[in-house]
Amino acid sequence: MSGRGLMLLLVASALGLFAVPCAAEDPGQDFRSLETLEQALMNLEASLNGTSFCFSRIRELWAAATERKVKLEAMRDDLFISMNRLAQLEASSPILKECPAPFEKVAGGCFYASDEKLRFWNDARLKCGRMGGDLAYPRDILSFRSWVGGLQNEYGYYYIGARADPKDEFPIFRWLDGRRLLNEEKYRTDYLVIGDDLCVGVQSYNDNKIKNKDCGSFRRDYICEIKVMQE
Repeated sequence: MSGRGLMLLLVASALGLFAVPCAAEDPGQDFRSLETLEQALMNLEASLNGTSFCFSRIRELWAAATERKVKLEAMRDDLFISMNRLAQLEASSPILKECPAPFEKVAGGCFYASDEKLRFWNDARLKCGRMGGDLAYPRDILSFRSWVGGLQNEYGYYYIGARADPKDEFPIFRWLDGRRLLNEEKYRTDYLVIGDDLCVGVQSYNDNKIKNKDCGSFRRDYICEIKVMQE
């Protein structure tokens, strides 16, 4: 399809998306007899050229949707900042003594591996929050990885509670409670930020390594954690 045809297709899609009641100047024209979709869209454009209401209304709706998206993202960022502070408190002074269902007491903590729909990193964190916890930020990494190795996961990775802040001039990976995410090799160096892969996942196969992954291109399973008092 030509560039013009693609533009027209987007216009038609936008009209359908917003379901705006538009009055065309020539409502009697029958598009069904046209041979191609592109020709039909060209006729639709010509019919709507004199109807300013439709396009102005679409612009208004688009602006409102964009403004709402910006506000929601700002609210989410503020919420995550508060969750980070809570994670620091929970890591140092947990108040729960037992793991509440559906969390399981394993690998030195209380964890829940998702078995429902896949989510992006942000959505997974919000889901964990609604369950009373957060994405997993374990202390005993080796035990945690060993437990993950026993899970059945066909998608490859679980999102966990570590990421790099893209707003930092030199982003580094941190757990949600503020600890630096370190490699587990001999020299314990920081994980390096590579490209746009600013979130972190743990492999559900092979060596169950922790690796940086994208945040919002792929939906994945995830692991939530609730901190409890150590016996």
